[in-house]
Amino acid sequence: MEFGIAAKLFAALFAIMNPLTNLPVFLSLTQERSPGERNAIALTGAATTFVILCVTLFTGSRVLDFFGITVDDFRIAGGLLILLMALSMLHVQPSRVHHASEESDEGREKDNPGVFPLAMPLLAGPGSITTVIVFAEQAHGFTGRAVSAAVIFVLCAMIYVTFALGSRIAGVLGATGMNIMTRIMGMLLAAIAVGMLVDGLAGAFPALKG
Repeated sequence: MEFGIAAKLFAALFAIMNPLTNLPVFLSLTQERSPGERNAIALTGAATTFVILCVTLFTGSRVLDFFGITVDDFRIAGGLLILLMALSMLHVQPSRVHHASEESDEGREKDNPGVFPLAMPLLAGPGSITTVIVFAEQAHGFTGRAVSAAVIFVLCAMIYVTFALGSRIAGVLGATGMNIMTRIMGMLLAAIAVGMLVDGLAGAFPALKG
């Protein structure tokens, strides 16, 4: 059971935080930096993303309870939000739900844009946070949360490695290869979003199950 939830969480977060999809933004933010500075920014971004999502993993449900929001309500809202992101990815267009161009422009002026806008809102943005909260409700006890945290750690490690080797990867894949990856991740993300919507609607309106 935990493995199944972990696999779905990995697929959903990988589609949202896909290092290859976000690589062009990272390269744009660090285009005038030395290799050492790029590595430092990549490490800061990955580490900050891990912290944000782990805090969300262990406290997200309490935030929902505080505002009186049910998990099914959040699944419906999150499904719509992630579906919008998926549609943007299918058209290979930057989603303003994910991040805005103004945030990238501001990030270039910072000494270390690893926290903002790289980690928040690019990587640990609304889509990632929504996904973690929804899947945290399906995890069972501390073991389930620990497995989910391990999934987040693996993804953040992949992000760091991809960004650290960003120039080489971009040169190998080229624009066409990266666009293909973006569209594939968009299809996967759209399917996940529809699943979240169906589960949320079925929970909020039990009569629909019949």
